[in-house]
Amino acid sequence: MVSLEFVFDEEKVRMSGYTTDDLLEPMRKHAAKYGITEERYGYFAMDGKNAMAALSMYVMDTYRKNQGLMDYLTKFELIIGNEVDDCLKGFVRWKNRKIAKYA
Repeated sequence: MVSLEFVFDEEKVRMSGYTTDDLLEPMRKHAAKYGITEERYGYFAMDGKNAMAALSMYVMDTYRKNQGLMDYLTKFELIIGNEVDDCLKGFVRWKNRKIAKYA
């Protein structure tokens, strides 16, 4: 089983004029396209041989295309079995490498 969990800073979301549903909508569209289920609010899961690719693809797309989402998250984790990848920390590392590359 592979899972992706989003937890939002509710105050930041509210202050921005968004809702958490607004911010989850791109993931929900991705989930519908790849057969990923939303097990509970903000927690998406998939089983099978393509699960890691389908969920990881969304993480990478978010890093490239929807970086503003990171401003509203307090938790963004990719869970593969018993291993947890902190995608927020991963985003910071990715962003720092990208900045260093063009500095």
